Formats: sequence, C-alpha cells, structure tokens
Amino acid sequence: MKKADKLLTIVILSLQTIFITAKVQAQSMNIVLNSGTTQTYSITSASKIYFSDNNLIFGETNSSTSINQIRKITFSTATSVDNVSDNRTLFCVTPNPASSYVLLKNIPDENCTATIYSMTGAMMLSSIVSSSSNTVDVNSLPKGVYLVKVKNLTAKFIKL
Repeated sequence: MKKADKLLTIVILSLQTIFITAKVQAQSMNIVLNSGTTQTYSITSASKIYFSDNNLIFGETNSSTSINQIRKITFSTATSVDNVSDNRTLFCVTPNPASSYVLLKNIPDENCTATIYSMTGAMMLSSIVSSSSNTVDVNSLPKGVYLVKVKNLTAKFIKL
C-alpha cells in the first residue's frame, strides 16, 4: 500500500469516527498540495467527502483533488458539537485497552468483515464477525493503537 493510500485510509476512517459519534458544526478541512498551495473546505456532513478513482471529492462544491497531489490533510477544531439525536447504540470495542482479544459491541446481525488497521493505515487483521460471534483474537498484533472497521462503523482501541 502506497504512503498516500495509507494516509487516505486513516483520514476516511477518522472521518467516519468523527461523524458517527456526533454532528460537528463549522469545522474545516485543509488540503495542502505538493505545490504548497492550500485548499480549504467547510465541513458540515461526512456524506460530502468521499474517494473516487484516486480523487478526494468534496461533494458540496463538487470539486476533486487527485490523491497524488495531496501532501497533507488537516482539520480545524470544531466550534461546536450537537448532541447525537438518534437512538441507535454506538459501535464500540471492549476491553479497551486489550491484551488478547476484543469484543465488538453493537455490530450488525449478519456476518460481516471486521478489519483492523494500524495507525499507519496498514491492514493488520481481518475476521468474519456477527452479533452472535463478535470476539476477535488480537494476540498476534504488536502493542499500539488500532482502528477496527465493521461495514461503515469504526472504533479505536489500544493493544497492550
């Protein structure tokens, strides 16, 4: 996996984590290009940012930037955060920190793939899980911070 792909994997997983838990108001995304110029976008919804054909697309203005041109992506601090308004229970990992296994709570009922990524964006582990079989053995992972993704749900955990 190329460095740019790893960076974009981390960014999209982080975006999903941010917008799963709360609606963020008045946050901006700054894209620093290899040329040194900066593109700034106001973010109000995660559904407006996505990747397509090696491009980062910002849907509100329908603008795109080639991932090969991106040097760095940063996000400003949110000026406010609304309370979560829906009644769904959030996806989480327990125990956290973990030493030998993680239990994935509030995952979909059907069989799906849980993928664990390092903070460098490398895929470290993949396992089939469901609401009735939701334990993942993490003994083989080195100590560190990881992101686990199940469908469109993402959570962070620490491996001791």
